[in-house]
Amino acid sequence: MDSHLIDNLVLLAATHRWVATEDLSQLYVDPSQTYPQVFKLSPSVSEVFIFQTCHRVEYYIYVKSRLDVDNIISLFFERIYNDRLSRHFRTFTGEEAVRHLLRVAAGLESAIIGENDVLGQLERAYDNALRNRYVRDVLKFVIERSIRFGKHVRTVTGISKGVHGYGSLSVRIIERLYGRLNNISILVVGAGDLGTTIVKELKERGAENIILLNRTIERAEQICREINCRYDKLTSENLIKYLENVDVAIMAISSDKPILTRDMLKRVRRKPLIIDLGVPRLVEKEVDAPVIYFDDLTRLAERYNREKIHEIRKVEQLLEEELKNMLNELEKRELKKLVGRYIEFSYNIARRELEKAAEKKVIDPENVEKLDIVIRSIVSKLVRPIIKTIEEREEDQKMRELLRKIIDNIEKEFPDIS
Repeated sequence: MDSHLIDNLVLLAATHRWVATEDLSQLYVDPSQTYPQVFKLSPSVSEVFIFQTCHRVEYYIYVKSRLDVDNIISLFFERIYNDRLSRHFRTFTGEEAVRHLLRVAAGLESAIIGENDVLGQLERAYDNALRNRYVRDVLKFVIERSIRFGKHVRTVTGISKGVHGYGSLSVRIIERLYGRLNNISILVVGAGDLGTTIVKELKERGAENIILLNRTIERAEQICREINCRYDKLTSENLIKYLENVDVAIMAISSDKPILTRDMLKRVRRKPLIIDLGVPRLVEKEVDAPVIYFDDLTRLAERYNREKIHEIRKVEQLLEEELKNMLNELEKRELKKLVGRYIEFSYNIARRELEKAAEKKVIDPENVEKLDIVIRSIVSKLVRPIIKTIEEREEDQKMRELLRKIIDNIEKEFPDIS
């Protein structure tokens, strides 16, 4: 489907589907610094949305003209990423970019199909972009509808049933290895969204001996007060102490470097199974301990994904329907903008002629404002039948193209009229 408005959207994406986890970690940026950088690429950039998770780094850039899309892509790679890192990105434009975001929101692009975490991450990234006015119009509409779609499919399909995230998968693996969870002690490091989800799921599935470590002890205390578990402040010494006394440790904290090194693990006499959910890794490579890394979990997730084939097909069908509805609505939006622009031009041309007549004393300058009211009424009456015809044929692509050409010709004929 052709949609002029959406043709101006470009997506630059690097995801786990074609980029290794370690390479992805090199692409992460500080959004507070990168948003202004992207806007500086060109005056044509009107909206930007940056979305980063463990499995993706994505830039949605909306430009004022379709002609600027290729230029923006070139400038992006030149100024934001060097040539070596730029090779990790793929480019999507228009309808394909919208389809991709819908798939992300639905959990279809996640390593664990249907995961819930990605939807919360999308909402938080969007809230930040909206609060800072990085998104305002077309991108605002596309992201909000994608979030709404992500929530809808999780309600009407079974896409998120069973294993629905890395925390959930970690709990299932522990159950497979140890049996009933009430027989073992489990350490969870990190009380962010992921750590909190893990602790709650462990409790729901029968775990009784849970210890939560976090840098901010108040946060850990708040969570453990709700679900009745032990907690402590995350320090190197506490980490070593608790590792010696648990059967399993799940590392679920954000850090740009390992928090558990080979030297630290040498001090742990009784080593537990460690599940490292960090990107980049939280546990150094080749340590003297059994470690399941993030990439290992991704491979294990494929088994659970195969069980959701039927639900995936249902979501994909719903997605195509939603995409069609979104593009139709964007076309209607464009039509309203074109109509508004046509009315604005018509009035401005008439107003200019009125002011010229006043300057030449053809009319009394003191009567300009009174005559302006008459001009507005005349323009409204002349334009109204045209607008009615256009609105009756709002689904007609040719009608939009004709109106667009008329406005282009008016701009050429009257370049000083805005």
